[in-house]
Amino acid sequence: MLSEKGYCLSPGQLEAIYNLQDPSKVSLPSARTTVDPKIYTDTARFQLEMDRIFHREPLPLTISGLLPDPGMYVAHEAYGVPLLLTRSKTGEVHAFRNVCRHRGTLLCEERVPRSGGRVVCPYHAWTYGLDGRLIGVPRQETFDKFDKAEFGLRELPCREAGGVIWVALRPGAADFSNATNDIVKDLDAIGLPKMHLYRRKIEPVDANWKLILDAFLENYHVQRLHANSVAKYFVDSANVYDPIGRHLRSTSGRSNFDRNEASPDFEKIRHATAFGYHLFPSAVLITSPTYVSFMVVAPVAPNRSHVEVNMLTSEEPKTPKALDHYQRSFDLVEQVFYKEDFHVAALVQKGIEAGDCGPLVLGGLEQGIRIYHEHIASRLT
Repeated sequence: MLSEKGYCLSPGQLEAIYNLQDPSKVSLPSARTTVDPKIYTDTARFQLEMDRIFHREPLPLTISGLLPDPGMYVAHEAYGVPLLLTRSKTGEVHAFRNVCRHRGTLLCEERVPRSGGRVVCPYHAWTYGLDGRLIGVPRQETFDKFDKAEFGLRELPCREAGGVIWVALRPGAADFSNATNDIVKDLDAIGLPKMHLYRRKIEPVDANWKLILDAFLENYHVQRLHANSVAKYFVDSANVYDPIGRHLRSTSGRSNFDRNEASPDFEKIRHATAFGYHLFPSAVLITSPTYVSFMVVAPVAPNRSHVEVNMLTSEEPKTPKALDHYQRSFDLVEQVFYKEDFHVAALVQKGIEAGDCGPLVLGGLEQGIRIYHEHIASRLT
């Protein structure tokens, strides 16, 4: 019987849990493969990734909880493309170019969501509804033969699925069904569509986008890099990796994992099991006992990225105890992600840019990197 939240794991999630090793009887995998360091520095490779992946594929841009209510909008600088995300009065999510059709002014600068039924250009006060229609033009009579219907905002393909807002940066270039259909079952199973956005942080990181993702594709570093933060919650053990269409699920057992306690109820197993998702191409979702982290890595240059980190909770904290707990949880997220994972990614970037480091070696606990990089490479041909 499920708990009151009623989040039932997908068959794939439950099978992955049953395939995990018992932490007390770990048999570590042995393997050795390599990664060419040029994939993190080569300008031509970076441009190919932008052209073949980021400008063609549906992108998991952000989480639904960023715009929880109808009548909200926010600016989102995605991959160098200024976007305006809105949730109309009827609850539908739209993605528009954040550019006024009059003189090209950025309509909205706020990266913090705002409420209101319209967006007003700061230059000449052309006014748009949250469905993109141009609804107001001061002194319209000064524009000869002017029809407002011809000057709505430029809309981009957008779909909300599994608690994620997916956007394509080019009109007509995306197949949302292939991108979202399979993974939605897993995202719904952990309750992502109904989660509350507790905190959001966007910062630049001086590292290639794939270097940032790499840290979330292996657990070899956890006992070392995170020795003073989260290492005590985990053990050296092999993750279970499962491709889900173009995405990848990794399942790991925490130090208190017990297969005998496996349950289809997400609320009952999340204290001992962690699911990690790489949503193609560059988003990461990680479950924790009381919150979920959702991270989007936007490539800016071969050696620079913008990273958006969101912390989501099952409900809005309303008591001092809950507020204190989630504040301490976010402090831990900042410590682990920013001061440890992202910091080391920048150190690796500097190291390989110095040259003459040879192929980068992956051991048995790091094969998730190989799997995901092979998938990225397959989209470039």
